[in-house]
Amino acid sequence: MQADDEPAARVWLERHPARDVQLAAILWRHGCLVPEAMGDLLGWFPGGVLAGVALLGPTTLLSCGDAAALRWLGRQAGTISQVMAPRAMVGAFLSEIAQRPPDLERPALLGLSLSEAPTAESSALLRRGRPEDLGLLRPHCRAVTIEELGVDPEEWQSEAFVGGLRRRLELGRELVWTRGETLLFRAGIGAVGPAAALIEGVWVPPEQRRQGIARAAMAAVARSLIPLHGRVALFVAPENQPARALYAELGFQPGETLSAAFWKPAPPRRRRMSLLR
Repeated sequence: MQADDEPAARVWLERHPARDVQLAAILWRHGCLVPEAMGDLLGWFPGGVLAGVALLGPTTLLSCGDAAALRWLGRQAGTISQVMAPRAMVGAFLSEIAQRPPDLERPALLGLSLSEAPTAESSALLRRGRPEDLGLLRPHCRAVTIEELGVDPEEWQSEAFVGGLRRRLELGRELVWTRGETLLFRAGIGAVGPAAALIEGVWVPPEQRRQGIARAAMAAVARSLIPLHGRVALFVAPENQPARALYAELGFQPGETLSAAFWKPAPPRRRRMSLLR
């Protein structure tokens, strides 16, 4: 897309602000000309009218209901590490992708959003994480990834895992509640756009659970972010009944079901060398 396509892209993504929060955040921050390392922000214009937006890059994001367009995107994809979108979109995209099959798939992630902050006072003493919290948060971010995805990020993509946590701390996108040197709660802010903020990796250490910590902390998260971004959005596994019950109690409303697929980094190729004689 070109710079003058931005107004149409904004209108398109505003139709599903919670579902498309990551794409909207990218457009809000960078416009249509995203940094080269992120890939390409593409538009689908059948008949000259925008009918889909996609980020095609290491992290691929899709917002397009046209199966032909999604299959075409799949054929254009280079090496990607993850794709996330509504289930039908991911299926059409993967049907044409040349890359090897995903190493991990989450076929169903329930989208939830909340646009009215809880009115009751919260006891949670939330603060923004700081770079010096890296050592405290690293094992907990590892634990929540293992619990949610069943993979160890230190073994899967250690450099990207630690680098991502470090960047979120530098940007103030880790929300924590501590008591002394003990972590009670952590949540990452995965993306912020004009109409939603995405919350990821909500975590209460097992020994701190069943004390009302998650409820108080998530209420405080909502109270701090909704006035700035209009709503908070998150995705939860269908089988995570305790989390679903908590979010329902707080007033989160169900949205679309998304799918996600992940690839391990390809091992570096060993260069063949021969002796010079």
